[in-house]
Amino acid sequence: MVPTPNWRQELAATTYSLKQSLPVVTTDTSVHIGLAPPNAIEIEDAPDGLAELLGFASQPRTLDELGNEAQLLLGESSGQIVEELIDAEILVPYRIDLSGQYSRHDLYFALAHGTGPGASDLLRARTVALIGVGGIGTNVAMQLATAGVGSIVLVDGDSVEESNLTRQYLFTAQDVGKSKIEAAAKNLSLRAPGINTIEVPSMISGVDDLLPIFHDSDFVVVSADTPQEVLEWSNEASIISGTPFTCAGYQDTRGVVGPVVRPGETPCLLCAATDNDGRTNSTASLTTTNFNSAYQAPSFGPLNSIVASIAAMEVFRYLLTGSTQLDGRRLVFDSLELSSEFEDFARNIHCAACT
Repeated sequence: MVPTPNWRQELAATTYSLKQSLPVVTTDTSVHIGLAPPNAIEIEDAPDGLAELLGFASQPRTLDELGNEAQLLLGESSGQIVEELIDAEILVPYRIDLSGQYSRHDLYFALAHGTGPGASDLLRARTVALIGVGGIGTNVAMQLATAGVGSIVLVDGDSVEESNLTRQYLFTAQDVGKSKIEAAAKNLSLRAPGINTIEVPSMISGVDDLLPIFHDSDFVVVSADTPQEVLEWSNEASIISGTPFTCAGYQDTRGVVGPVVRPGETPCLLCAATDNDGRTNSTASLTTTNFNSAYQAPSFGPLNSIVASIAAMEVFRYLLTGSTQLDGRRLVFDSLELSSEFEDFARNIHCAACT
């Protein structure tokens, strides 16, 4: 909240307190607020009494109370310092109830995205669809459900297999042989009572299967690897419906998340598959031919979890802010080197899908 010139008169009845997720420590003549960038602030040669003022603000105080205490501790500079602390959102006009189920997430979202105490209410009103309920989809589902996302659409036509249990942690040995989405819905309800799950127990066979799902969702995560055309169909469904989506998967020992496609705002997936003259670029095509009839993609639980966690973070970021760090770019994580890099995409004016 940015105070107006007459902020003191307008907000005199409002209580402010030190943001609960910011520790305050002193070293020599400096005051440190927060632990790490971009939220941490170091005030060198801090005026005597500043740390004590922040400690006083650990509990809700009116502006008059803050002003009086600042005058007592800091003297003539008191009014300016209180205003600067409000400008920097170190003192905020809200408190998060720490006894609430989602309080720790609310603290994170307030620190990361400036959402205040209402983040869980925003998430409760949202619907996220998961195309594919495997090693990545199940992990994304657990993170969304336990964080309070209100509705999750589960799309998968497979049954749980014993080999799934090494990385699809939503399932148990008792689920082997059962429908993935039925088992997922049951187990999600145990972790997040009240979650609304919509089950679509079928394989996707074309864009027409995806359109109702995209239309009824706020965001879609595609982690299915079959059929091969699922990304192209998802791209088309996103453009038609206006619903953003991202894809998440892995290539050998590398995890891949993104790009996030926001129709009309970012490149679509086919932009990279079209050259500057409007011709299809076969090296960037979304569909390819595999001549190894015995091929089975390797899959590793920790890598699945990392990919799913990054995808989930971007879903939360979009639902709370309307944009992501993966708008128009893909994150590639190398599990052997523990390194990552971004691959950027540009909008293509000749793209047959989004122009």
